[in-house]
Amino acid sequence: MSPSMQQFARRFVLMSPVTVFEYPVWIGTIASSTLNSLACLGDVIGVMREALAAHASQTQRLENQDEWQTLSDLSGGDFVGRLLADYEMFTRYEINI
Repeated sequence: MSPSMQQFARRFVLMSPVTVFEYPVWIGTIASSTLNSLACLGDVIGVMREALAAHASQTQRLENQDEWQTLSDLSGGDFVGRLLADYEMFTRYEINI
């Protein structure tokens, strides 16, 4: 790429607006008022359930290990419930990079 083309590309990229979607994994650590976007997951909820089930050590107790904690134990099941809800909440904003 020629130097002038590199300069043009750098300028274009540096001045391009980008939409950022922040996904709050630990919702208790942020103010819920910053969540300003919803995404409907209806078409992909089955895929999300399969992906979560693939992490057996986090979703199933080990045999004869009653003290083994799973994701369902977090927040009385609310954590998994939020992962598998029909909608996900995000904080959406624009930045120029």
